[in-house]
Amino acid sequence: QAVCPPPASGRSPILMSQALVSSSGPAGAVTPAGTLAAQNLALFEDVHATLSRLAVEAEHIRKSIACNDEGLRAEIEQIEQDISDEVHERKESFNKLCAEFEVFTHRKVEKVVQELDDFTKEQEGKDRARMRQLVDAMHDMDGLKLNFAALGGCWAHLSNAQTDPILAGSTVVPRQATPLVGGQTLREPSPSLSARGR
Repeated sequence: QAVCPPPASGRSPILMSQALVSSSGPAGAVTPAGTLAAQNLALFEDVHATLSRLAVEAEHIRKSIACNDEGLRAEIEQIEQDISDEVHERKESFNKLCAEFEVFTHRKVEKVVQELDDFTKEQEGKDRARMRQLVDAMHDMDGLKLNFAALGGCWAHLSNAQTDPILAGSTVVPRQATPLVGGQTLREPSPSLSARGR
């Protein structure tokens, strides 16, 4: 801030008026012409001095106002610059925080999506494995049912041949082998076995 000039020195208007009154002498006094002329000259000199002093004081006041105004303007500009810098820094910090949060959110979302995808694939694999096991079990059950049915038919035919002599003397038509579980086959008894049993 600029240093303002000190006020100009000189007599005040009150002292000036007192000097004018004292120089004029007492009221009603008769002064010589020379003394009156000297007093008039002194009066005009005092007026000029007063005007000069007032002009100097006015100039000093104007300079002081200008100096103060310049200092205030500089302070205001500095404050505005500080506020602008602070706003800019806060905007940069906020934008940086938003960018970091966006990157963090995208990473978390991608991680969750990847985990869900892996979990879904794993569950699909387990479901397919269970389905294959169920299908294999159903096929095994169907084969076992067929084998048991063929075994029951052969056993019934064998029992009838043992108890009925007419059926025992009849020609038995060999049936095709029925596959069993484990690759084994089941065949009907031959007529020689039936006759040997009798």
